[in-house]
Amino acid sequence: MGEEKSSGKRRDAAGAATLIMLITVLLIFYIVFLPPNVRIELLGEDASGGTPGSSGVKPLVGEFLLRENVGHLSVVNNDEKTIDFPNFVLTETKPDILLREVNTFQIYHGWFSELRKIIPFSVPKEGLTKVHISFQAPTKNGILVVGLNGAEIFRGRAQQSNLLSIDPGMLDAEKNQLTFNVEGGFFESQEYQISDLKIIATVEEKEALISHNPFSLEESELQELKEGKLRFFISCDVKNTGYLTVSLNSKQLYSAVPVCDDILELNVYQDYLKTGRNVLSFEGTKGVYDISKSQLLLKLKETKPFLAYFNINNQLYSDVLLDKFKKIILQLDFVDDGKQKELELNINGQVKSINQKETKFEWVLSDVQDLLLPGKNYIEVTPVEPVDVVELRIKVE
Repeated sequence: MGEEKSSGKRRDAAGAATLIMLITVLLIFYIVFLPPNVRIELLGEDASGGTPGSSGVKPLVGEFLLRENVGHLSVVNNDEKTIDFPNFVLTETKPDILLREVNTFQIYHGWFSELRKIIPFSVPKEGLTKVHISFQAPTKNGILVVGLNGAEIFRGRAQQSNLLSIDPGMLDAEKNQLTFNVEGGFFESQEYQISDLKIIATVEEKEALISHNPFSLEESELQELKEGKLRFFISCDVKNTGYLTVSLNSKQLYSAVPVCDDILELNVYQDYLKTGRNVLSFEGTKGVYDISKSQLLLKLKETKPFLAYFNINNQLYSDVLLDKFKKIILQLDFVDDGKQKELELNINGQVKSINQKETKFEWVLSDVQDLLLPGKNYIEVTPVEPVDVVELRIKVE
């Protein structure tokens, strides 16, 4: 009896084990043939097939394959830019200006009366180099005295034609007085008739020694400037040439007495230039400067697109492109400057153009057939117009 009971128990245990094994096998087959997304939720696996917290293969859903702060992308069509300026001559000019003219007047000095002449006049505030007085004296008896602003500038017997020079330092720009009177011996006739009096000033015209030459630069040309040179030929008279000053946007490039009949070459730096209107100026101090063959030569950096690589492991490739329960998305954030964003995206040789004003762009890469590859992939961003890209992201969702 005891052996029969023991044998029965063993048969019951074997049957139970067989049933458990059969249920287990069926359960395994059920799980294997579940859709991948349902299987992940049921087992709590991560995107790589491992359990949460394990060191399985990344990336997880919501993680980034690539995340870059791209910044400004400029466009340079040529690696050199040449700006030519017209030939010009800086000439020292000192024209004569008639300040005051008086046709005829008479002065005398008698025993009981005297007649003087006061002539007011003004002079230019700047550029005054010489002043002289010319007059005729058809009648000339006695000692002629000519005064200027209270100081005596002539005393003597005048000639038929007279020319008096005045020191410019004695003059005031606002108000001056020229006086004429006559003196002589007690019994001498003291009388003068003055005619055709002219007060003439010689004024240096600074404008004739200055040349301003405007030109324009685009933003991309300024930002991609590698080096710049200003080159020009100067012809002048060695014995009668003063300082030549060359400036760019009021920043001095050169100031010296130039070597005549020679080519000058000056360095031009990026911070001397600006986007839009620029002005190249030449200013001389003395003589004649003949400037020709003036050129501004700018060497620019070549336009380099943004290039980056990202990796898609085999498991992620399977999840995205075979099982299709994940997506790989490209996102671009632009600066909100109100400008049109024009650029080209090249992913593994396939090109997509962007032309929009919106500050955000999104493209589901995994929806494009044969775009993504298992392993290493690349993305290249080439601007058609200058553009500022705040951030580029390729992420898994």
